[in-house]
Amino acid sequence: MSENPIPVRLEPGPAAASAAGDRRLRVLVVEDNILVRMRIVATLEAEPRLSVVGAAGTCVEGQALLIGLHPEVLVSDIGLPGTPEVRNGIELIAWAVKRDPRLRAIILTNYTDVAYRQAALRAGAAAFLDKSTEFSELPGVILSLSR
Repeated sequence: MSENPIPVRLEPGPAAASAAGDRRLRVLVVEDNILVRMRIVATLEAEPRLSVVGAAGTCVEGQALLIGLHPEVLVSDIGLPGTPEVRNGIELIAWAVKRDPRLRAIILTNYTDVAYRQAALRAGAAAFLDKSTEFSELPGVILSLSR
């Protein structure tokens, strides 16, 4: 497993609330680059309607956190260390959505080829964002998927 300096933070449950009393969406981040993972977490934590409940660096860690934390939203990169069963972020999303069809999944990646986009959407991703040009849109996209 990869070193994960962002500890898993457990919220009181799906009804976790912000200071304003509104329900917060529970988000899991899976990104193998630690600096990018930290940036994603910081960006999402700045949005009071979102709660990052965990962060992982591999498909195996992501699977364990999906099982244990029951997030409502998964944000995943494509190029992740995996296993023969779940080899990358697209397959992680397919696995996760099969386990919980209510899960909303978002790919945030540098891969811009249309074939990756199509594969991610077929796997169950609700959105596909380019890290280099659409990173700042992530919180808004997550919130729009919850409506």
